[in-house]
Amino acid sequence: MWKYRYQHYGGPEVLERVEAESPSPGSGEVRVRVRAIGINPIDWKLTRGDFRLLTGFKPDRTPGADFAGVIDEIGPGVRGFSSGQAVFGMLPLLRAQGSYAEFVCAKAEHLAPVPDGISMTDAAVMPLSALTAFRALFLHGRIAPGADVLINGAAGGVGSFALQLAVIGRARVTAVSSAENQSYCRGRGAIHTIDYSSADPLQDGSALYDLIFDIAGTLSYRRAIDGLRNQGMLVTVHPGIIALCRSVLPRRDGKRYHLEIVKPDGRRLHRIAEHAAAGRLAASVEQVYGIDEVETAWRRSMSGHVRGKLALSV
Repeated sequence: MWKYRYQHYGGPEVLERVEAESPSPGSGEVRVRVRAIGINPIDWKLTRGDFRLLTGFKPDRTPGADFAGVIDEIGPGVRGFSSGQAVFGMLPLLRAQGSYAEFVCAKAEHLAPVPDGISMTDAAVMPLSALTAFRALFLHGRIAPGADVLINGAAGGVGSFALQLAVIGRARVTAVSSAENQSYCRGRGAIHTIDYSSADPLQDGSALYDLIFDIAGTLSYRRAIDGLRNQGMLVTVHPGIIALCRSVLPRRDGKRYHLEIVKPDGRRLHRIAEHAAAGRLAASVEQVYGIDEVETAWRRSMSGHVRGKLALSV
């Protein structure tokens, strides 16, 4: 089979496409022939060496977490899936053998069937971003109908799913994005929109929120905390020592802080698939690239101005 790999850290140019032996599924696993790959910033951040304390100083890794494809081999102990079935899912973020490959082996419990009417590329871009949003809003944020939610970075990959899921949960959403993405956010259910280039979303302190989801990572921590109601939560997706400390140390004012580090979650991925099948949740794919265009696709992702998601078609 073919796969992409990198053996030293750097930009997209360090990736090389090589031939390798196809993996065999272990107990509880299935092997999937990959048809589409979802691109996430963590793909190129890991390749760049941003987390080398976790991934080692001499890498030999295949990037990627998100994928959709067709099961072609089933390991022992697997129930509920069949050969030839279309599935989608994500691999653990720090796994050395990622999804940029012709075949991947994944735990069956981490997968969900691709809903009827959903393309492989739309399915492939959902797992990491939609699971991040779902966990932040409902598992940790525990938002209830009528909650006031501010999403900073609402037009991006995680943000576009967070906006739709918050609306599904009947929250009142304020979306922070660029001026050109205001109508995009309103079209997905935002009640209020803020152009980050012309106003600080939290500057005047007149609005209070039950949850602030700082996906872009640009909000002042102090202003964000001050912008929460009692028992409100500030969620970030940007790991670091300070974020880790804030996430484990309790605050005296009853407000909460959470660092969301997503992991495979088949049960919640099935919920996401149900929303997609019912037309309540839709992927927004800015562009689909060919599998030989990884470097171009990554450079677009690195620009920081992608509306929705990018995908690779195999």
